[in-house]
Amino acid sequence: MICSLTEQDWQAYMDGTLSRKRMDSLERHLVQCPHCMHIYQHLLANDLGQLEKRYGPHVDLAEIIMQKIELEIQRKPAKRQKNAAPRSIRGTKTWLHYGLAACLALFLLGSGVFNQTVVYTQQSQVLFDETGRWMVESKLKANHWLDSFISGVINKKIGGKTSHEE
Repeated sequence: MICSLTEQDWQAYMDGTLSRKRMDSLERHLVQCPHCMHIYQHLLANDLGQLEKRYGPHVDLAEIIMQKIELEIQRKPAKRQKNAAPRSIRGTKTWLHYGLAACLALFLLGSGVFNQTVVYTQQSQVLFDETGRWMVESKLKANHWLDSFISGVINKKIGGKTSHEE
């Protein structure tokens, strides 16, 4: 099925310049149209290629973003709020809060409120362990899917021809 949508439509979608309603419409269409899915994947591969040209073959976007944040923080020193208390008063308030929290904790421990939490802690540990196993399995599956997707994009790019052109 070949439709009337063009590469420019999908580029505008990727750039985020469309209205939310139009983006939703394109997303629904993308699921149903293999031709448009091919165009969209091609544009994604091109974007990946641009990132590789600019930052190298192993793009670590998190690292790039963190570097930009650090540069921004260094450029703009922290401004003190107009209504902020002097440092000596703020320190006193902090110690007062810690003291109140410690007193409350001791009172609650002495009253026996936390006696039942031992049972809940053991049950929570079992759930925590099961959740941890599930998260590891999910991460492995996601990494496998992402690796196969990127390999497919790179293989198409290296091969010179896409499956649509053949």
